[in-house]
Amino acid sequence: MNSQNRQSIMEKLIPFDSSVIKSDPHKIEIEKSLHGESFIIHSDRWKISSKVTLSIDKIINRLSPDMHEGAIRTLCHFARNKSPNTCIAIVFSILDYSKSIFSDNVINKWVVSDFYNYRENLMNRFQHENYLIVLRTFLKTWYELRYPGISSEAYVVLDSMRLKRTEIGRAVRTMDPHKGPLEPSEFQSLTKDIYAAYEKGIISTEQFSVSVFHIASGRRPIQTSAIKCKDVESIKESASKDLSLLIHVPRAKQVGATFRDEFRSIEWTPELFSIFRMQQRITQLELAAAIEKSDWELQPQDIAAIQANLPLFPDWRKVQTSLDFCTSLRKGGEHSLALDKLRSDSEGSLWHRRSQSITSMLQAAAKSAGSKSRTGELLGITSQRLRHTKGTNLAREGLGTDIIAWLLDHSTLEAAKIYIDNLPEHAIPVNSAMALSPTMQNLAQLFRGKIVDSEEDAIAGETPQTSRIHFKGKSAATCSTRKSCGMGTRIPLCCYECDHFQPWLDGPHMEVLTELLEERHQREIELGADHPVTKAADSTIVAVINVIQLCEIRHQNLRSDNK
Repeated sequence: MNSQNRQSIMEKLIPFDSSVIKSDPHKIEIEKSLHGESFIIHSDRWKISSKVTLSIDKIINRLSPDMHEGAIRTLCHFARNKSPNTCIAIVFSILDYSKSIFSDNVINKWVVSDFYNYRENLMNRFQHENYLIVLRTFLKTWYELRYPGISSEAYVVLDSMRLKRTEIGRAVRTMDPHKGPLEPSEFQSLTKDIYAAYEKGIISTEQFSVSVFHIASGRRPIQTSAIKCKDVESIKESASKDLSLLIHVPRAKQVGATFRDEFRSIEWTPELFSIFRMQQRITQLELAAAIEKSDWELQPQDIAAIQANLPLFPDWRKVQTSLDFCTSLRKGGEHSLALDKLRSDSEGSLWHRRSQSITSMLQAAAKSAGSKSRTGELLGITSQRLRHTKGTNLAREGLGTDIIAWLLDHSTLEAAKIYIDNLPEHAIPVNSAMALSPTMQNLAQLFRGKIVDSEEDAIAGETPQTSRIHFKGKSAATCSTRKSCGMGTRIPLCCYECDHFQPWLDGPHMEVLTELLEERHQREIELGADHPVTKAADSTIVAVINVIQLCEIRHQNLRSDNK
């Protein structure tokens, strides 16, 4: 077989790069990654998953020629057996070591003294040695696989090193205002602001459902990105049992696991489940419309199968690219091949977003919602912060390490211990003497409504029979939705955290606060200051305080105007 025919066959097997052959053009070795992607080991780039391509040439260019084969073979071992993220970390660690110790020169030899210099370099930059921890694993594996390039001396020294990792749980333990768990008032504020932003059309259904999922579950973005429409499921096991409303969430960070290899299901309340069911339906209808626009005439069962495998939060650009390619196959007479390709693309990971895209969507929603932090700044949100918040809240409820680990989808108990061992005390000792103090000014503003001077100034104030809100027989406020929320006996306490609440300037808000504080004090005596039930109404207390503060400011302004 001549070289031209050989290349033609290879191009059909995997995407071919003109620079793939590094040494012998007749020696083409193909490997398969843990995620099932085929790659040529002597190419400049390895596609090891639908989302990750490794730039092998960057590593090779930093190593002397006599180390090329050992490095490539060892990295190939990791690509076959470890996650794409592990392979990415190895590439970054090699590049960082090279640039830090050798500047513009190549690495000619792995020298013990260089490792010690690199340790000092890392500690000065980061106060941890994570890069060297990853590099050590790679180099030790290189030696153990018996590829040339690593001396026994380097192996022994690396093996004996005790390296410093990033301090686990620091953000939780220190209650970092930018990276740590949200305080209860911040969490309540974020949740309400996200709902309000969606209600006002500020954020999309997709942003809303992503936000609710992370707020409620504390899952990782890579797990969110891997959810398919078929994972949103209602199940009735028997006529005597209630309907189970589930999302089967793919697990992450499992050793040796591939895409959607393992699942843990989350059961939801009807209210929350309806959000994800709505997102599922919108996504599936959008795909059906795109298929119809491409002039496809698929059987209902084929459309249903593709819709079931559609990501819950798809990358629509990739979906459209796939549809366009399959449409071109169909127009060329390859009907069966086109349908098989469309099915294959939907079943795999091609149409799924990257985890970074999920994070960006979450952050955009939080920014649009406009929630404020305890420092008065715009609340910075990441999935990690929400994960820390979920773990902290579960610990506050008195749940054990094993339950927290299960609910946060940890494989071991070690990571979950941080929430119990370093449980921060969030409770604010509220009393009537300090309720209006400057300390309270630093709390997130949980009142989201609008103070009105009188009923006549309120939206829907002209229909008091349906909109007026009372507290123990006293007129207190107006509801702009005419009390159609169904809260019933919880009115007016629940109203103080509602966007539609319009408290009157001279309403009995101090009486509301007094009652709430007395109830809290009684619970503290019976249950203790840290009991979740004791602290259950703290967000409402803060919202009432916000109203009283705003009313006082309004009174001051009116007095100034009358002078």
